[in-house]
Amino acid sequence: MNRFNTHYKKVISYDLISKFNYKNSFELPNIKEISINMSSFKLAHDKRQIIPLLTAIELISGQRGKLTFSKKNKIHLKIKEGMVMGCKVTLNKKNSYDFLESLIVFVFPNLKEFKGITINDKSPSIISFKIDDPLNFFELNNEFLNFSKLPPVNITIKTDSKTVNETKVLLSYFNFPIEKK
Repeated sequence: MNRFNTHYKKVISYDLISKFNYKNSFELPNIKEISINMSSFKLAHDKRQIIPLLTAIELISGQRGKLTFSKKNKIHLKIKEGMVMGCKVTLNKKNSYDFLESLIVFVFPNLKEFKGITINDKSPSIISFKIDDPLNFFELNNEFLNFSKLPPVNITIKTDSKTVNETKVLLSYFNFPIEKK
């Protein structure tokens, strides 16, 4: 069992019940999935760059990634429909808590000029952000020559919370850095 998952089940869930007065345990906000995406239009023209991308996403997430393809023609970039654009992975349950722990404990403290993540008021259950330098992940830092030309890492965290306040409280219990307005 992961530390974050155990902490959620034994501490956070009881705190959320007392704070928001839920009547049922199924109403508790929880992290449903985490999506990690790396893509660049340069991959469409140089197929050799996809191997370090797939390796990096597998090292970061602990799960094998899938290739993503362009959905329509982009003439100004010389990209046709169906060309390889990047790779992605979707983490559920145990793997999502493992990734969240490494993100909060190791990656966020190493980011320069990092103020926190903003939560959108229109869709409070989806938190999206980008890490410009993938070498901040300690799995990639040892082999920086192989991973020096990677595109930014796009991360999307999906929760099943209904309000912005629920999302902020849930993420603050995990010590997730949230930007203060």
